[in-house]
Amino acid sequence: MYRKVLLATLIAVVIGLLSAAYVGAIGAGAACPDWPGCYGRWLPLETIAGAAELPQLWAVQAHRAIQFGTVVLVIVAFGLSRAWMLGLVGAVLAVTGQMVFSALAPAYHFHPLLVVGDKLLALLALASIYRVWLATRIEESAAVVPAGMGVRWLVTLALVLLAGQVATGGWTAATWSGMACPELPTCFGSWWPDADYAKGFAVWRGLLDDQPAMLNLSERAAVNWVHRVGGVGLVLLLTVLGTLLSSGRYGKSAARNGTVINSLAFAQLLIAVLTIKYRLPVAAAVVHAGLAAGLWMHLLRASHQLARRPVQPISAFAQGGATASIGAIGLVPGTAPVPTLPAIPEKAPPTMAQRLRTGLRKTSGGLAGLLAGLTRPRIDDELLEDIETTLLVADVGVEATQDIVKALTTDYPKDTPVNSAGVRRLLRQQMQAMLVPCNHPLEIDRSHKPFVVLVVGVNGVGKTTTIGKLARRYQNDGYSVMLAAGDTFRAAAVEQLQAWGERNEITVVAQASGADSASVIFDAMQSAQAKGVDILIADTAGRLHTKSNLMEELKKIKRILGRLDETAPHEVLLVLDAGTGQNAIAQTRQFNESVGLTGIAVTKLDGTAKGGVIFALARQFGIPIRYIGVGEGIDDLQDFHAETFVDALLEQETE
Repeated sequence: MYRKVLLATLIAVVIGLLSAAYVGAIGAGAACPDWPGCYGRWLPLETIAGAAELPQLWAVQAHRAIQFGTVVLVIVAFGLSRAWMLGLVGAVLAVTGQMVFSALAPAYHFHPLLVVGDKLLALLALASIYRVWLATRIEESAAVVPAGMGVRWLVTLALVLLAGQVATGGWTAATWSGMACPELPTCFGSWWPDADYAKGFAVWRGLLDDQPAMLNLSERAAVNWVHRVGGVGLVLLLTVLGTLLSSGRYGKSAARNGTVINSLAFAQLLIAVLTIKYRLPVAAAVVHAGLAAGLWMHLLRASHQLARRPVQPISAFAQGGATASIGAIGLVPGTAPVPTLPAIPEKAPPTMAQRLRTGLRKTSGGLAGLLAGLTRPRIDDELLEDIETTLLVADVGVEATQDIVKALTTDYPKDTPVNSAGVRRLLRQQMQAMLVPCNHPLEIDRSHKPFVVLVVGVNGVGKTTTIGKLARRYQNDGYSVMLAAGDTFRAAAVEQLQAWGERNEITVVAQASGADSASVIFDAMQSAQAKGVDILIADTAGRLHTKSNLMEELKKIKRILGRLDETAPHEVLLVLDAGTGQNAIAQTRQFNESVGLTGIAVTKLDGTAKGGVIFALARQFGIPIRYIGVGEGIDDLQDFHAETFVDALLEQETE
């Protein structure tokens, strides 16, 4: 019975760690402003006006439920324990403290001090539980090997440094400093940036204010850099410790543990570096937290294995567990130590046409394969059916496909042998005729100061990345640019936009997570007008096109912009993921009806065979297609040109 309760508690601890990491990674930490309910409800069964997206509310409440369940398990384990009741006192106090911090967090605007305290209490709970767990295992107690003071002090130092990294990691996450230094391995080109370290770690700052003070770039860079330097030291120490343990001089069990510590440290470092470099998704943050928790437990296990005196096994008692909330145990994703990477020789950059043809290869493959070496005595039903099927698979759409097939039937000379060149020529003419009406690159009207681009779209289509690329393009064209971080539901979106701004020295107007999106954009508009900025690009929260109340919020943003400039916004740009295929049609229809689209940007054409959806969009809506994305690079967001696009699709050079 004891060991079953113990096992259940440990499982609850791990689940709590992972759920905390997930909540932090999706920016849902402040989604529920009250406790223990969420907007006065135990279960958020429907979207709440002015609140975060429903999945974020569910994530917060699910994590709170896991935390509460772990508290219950700890209390049960404490009541059942005998020989090690004192060892579980720390766990009981720690999980109780976590619940208190969870209750206080909304009232104190999720102050970083509460986040750090919650993380340290999670470490205490996990340490108390896991030490008792180790003492109950006969094989662990039998494997204890006395060791000298040196290696035992090394283990203790590793535990202290890891706890310090947890603390600075919590501070980094809570102050949105994770991407303050977006490059590797330096920070703004310096190995020790000239940043404001004192104010960055001002512990009591904003604790008793109505709105906690936001750190500026210099202060956030200081926080980020301190966490990175600490991470480098910790990884080096873990490498030395793991090597010593795996040498075999302290027994086989300790050797296996040392190998695991080395592996976890390397995996943790790899995940952190890849997260910074490639902006890995939410799953990376969850893995990162799990690896960090594993390091903590294996260091505790090493401490147990290297005890001065062998410990006799204890057979019948239990122990409890506790969850770690807000961010999980370990280094904050995106801020782990980074190695110096060797320079990679640059290749000659491909031309725009080459990038476009490469990006559209998945979409064009089926059609190109069909046309290659095509020879028939005449246009017949079999050929038309093959072409129709290929176009439909590429998501060209039923109506657009019918128009193209009909043109082939009527325009190709009758009783004339069919060849690739002839069919390709007719396809090219018909496809271009369909796309030319939408071939209107965005022109910036300099009479408007600022020219406002309102960017809309559902979650996951690449809005924030598109905004960053557009800002860089406009800046290179000689315009002054300002960004408005209107996606206030996702802290990660604000950080990503700020990273783009810092990298290109572009002002980003932002507020705290959960702020009113319209208010952020209103402030940005006023600031842009006062400074005479040429272009203001406003991000908006990703929303499902089927949520009417969230679509109403976009209308509100348009109305507020109109108060400052009756002609604004001057461009309402919908970002679509080409991989969604025909679902992009439904998105376009709903957004167009709600806010009146003036342009479309189609992204991720390089990752899908459904790029033909552009023809369906042109056929049904006639809305100008401003940009297409055919890769992850800055230059892979291109102006849309009908002729070039069709030539690339048919793998034919532009004449």
